[in-house]
Amino acid sequence: MKIFIYIFPLFLSFIFCCSDNDKIIPPPNCNPTDTLTFLGFRAKYALDLEYEDPYLYACAGPKGVWKKNISANTDWQYLGLEDTSFGNNPRRGALNIDVNENHILVAYSGPNDTCRPDQCVGIWGSTDGGTNWFRSDGGIPESIVDTFEYNVIHDIARSPFDPNYVFALYGPARYISINSGNFWSLYGFRGAGANEDNVRWNPFEQNELWVFGENVTFAPYLAKSITGGKTFEFGVDFIQLGFPNDGNVSDIAFDKGSTQIIYVIINRTLIKSTDGGITWITAGFNIPGQGFVRNIIENRNNAGITYMGGLNEVFYSTDGATNIFLLTQLPYEIIMSLEIDEIKNKLFIGTNDGIYSYNLNTIN
Repeated sequence: MKIFIYIFPLFLSFIFCCSDNDKIIPPPNCNPTDTLTFLGFRAKYALDLEYEDPYLYACAGPKGVWKKNISANTDWQYLGLEDTSFGNNPRRGALNIDVNENHILVAYSGPNDTCRPDQCVGIWGSTDGGTNWFRSDGGIPESIVDTFEYNVIHDIARSPFDPNYVFALYGPARYISINSGNFWSLYGFRGAGANEDNVRWNPFEQNELWVFGENVTFAPYLAKSITGGKTFEFGVDFIQLGFPNDGNVSDIAFDKGSTQIIYVIINRTLIKSTDGGITWITAGFNIPGQGFVRNIIENRNNAGITYMGGLNEVFYSTDGATNIFLLTQLPYEIIMSLEIDEIKNKLFIGTNDGIYSYNLNTIN
């Protein structure tokens, strides 16, 4: 994923979301700090978060994989996969995590040149909650001597309908496992490499997944599959939609109200489709505060509810993004990931220097 570094004036830490100038539904007592809780994780990137009750798991790139028992409010527990040789490069190491009870899969990005097989592990696995790790990239070539061999995986996602079915990708290569990541099969090439790769399943439509990001020519891309990633139905033409041929699709979300509703973040702006991605609404989304977003996540229990992350601001909508409100503002950190505990109704906010939780019961 692309990391943007910003310098904040010190006074940002004193700006509150209770200004009369912001469109906001305030929490009780109009004090967002009452529901915003700092969970620690300083000096690490929270590139990806996944909640599996009672644990919140975090991928920290070169600093490996971690978990915290949210219910017991324990300290963060280091699980492994740190590699200090990567320095502080957020494009290396543990990039993405998928958790199904005690079974964990981690998309791992090592050296992107020819390396020894034992140093080129694209996917790590654990069946005991992260205590022990093993290679889980069988079937994926162990070197990248030629352009069609990849052992570096950017993203990985398990089907919400079948925990044995997992999709992974890097550059043009697409891999599918039907046995929880024990073995992978190559399912073709997208036709172009990519600087950033992401994959999301539509949790409300079986076999539908989307891949997105930025290709090697720095153009945004977004493609839809209704066959679990075996084939792709179409790709979105962003130039036709009025976007420049230089950008990035950074996130995507869905809607419990309709399987045809898709929310996409491109070039820090929001677009929406109500017909499964055939046509797109590209204007009319009024984002308050600094006016842009990079992350979005849906509420899987309620139709029309989404949460979005900007620079250090969090937004929400309860009506399909017709109206977007400022939820809270972090002191200075850059938002990198969002996750939801749908049982206790908490939003987790991963940043470049810490992780927060927000009690959503104040607005939902």
